[in-house]
Formats: sequence, C-alpha cells, structure tokens
Amino acid sequence: MKKIIIDGYEMTSTEKVYNFLKNELNFSSCCKNDMESLWSMLTKVTEPVEIYLINKDKFKKHLRAD
Repeated sequence: MKKIIIDGYEMTSTEKVYNFLKNELNFSSCCKNDMESLWSMLTKVTEPVEIYLINKDKFKKHLRAD
C-alpha cells in the first residue's frame, strides 16, 4: 500500500498541495490545479493509498491565506 505524508510545514499554498499530490500519485501533467480536477483524479486511483496529514495547524494556517 502506498503511503503519502502531507507535511503542513511544506505545503504553503494550494498549488504546492496539488503539485505534490499529482507527483506522488503519478497524475498526468494535464490535471489542472483545482479541487474538481484533483477530485476527479483521486476517484480514479485503483491501488490502495493512505494519506497522512502532519502539522495540520500549519497546513490550515498556510491554506487559509490562499
């Protein structure tokens, strides 16, 4: 099973989150950086994946500014 760790210290913008997930999940570069495209790609993942969010307080603070 693939495990992905999203670190709130490193994810300082929504664009960084999208790019990180696209890279980790091998999504095509044509996937746009928006929630609808991300959701569409996530629902097509066929292998088991666990996503962990660490430093959640920093994550929320950074993304609140976007």
